Amino acid sequence: MGDHDEPEPDRLDRLERQRDQAFEATARNAEHLARVAERSAEIHDNMPHLPTAADHAERDRRLAAAERIAAEAYRRHELPSDAVRRSVLDPSDDEAAAEVAREKGEQ
Repeated sequence: MGDHDEPEPDRLDRLERQRDQAFEATARNAEHLARVAERSAEIHDNMPHLPTAADHAERDRRLAAAERIAAEAYRRHELPSDAVRRSVLDPSDDEAAAEVAREKGEQ
């Protein structure tokens, strides 16, 4: 049965459920990525003999924080802010990280 064969309220309910499921799946993915990034930070913390390990750990933690904020936004059926998206794409972006920290403090 196609979209046009369903009564309008049923079709809208189905579309809303699909939207809800998509946002929830995206939120779960963001949470999973946050856990992976946090684990990576822990691993880098245990590698003090590597000169860049501390920097990697810091970037991993920034990524984890941004992914968690993104997950919260998705659960509200919103898109993450530009700063969160920039921080996910480039965790070394200090400006984006500062904006994300401010957002995190406001929540």
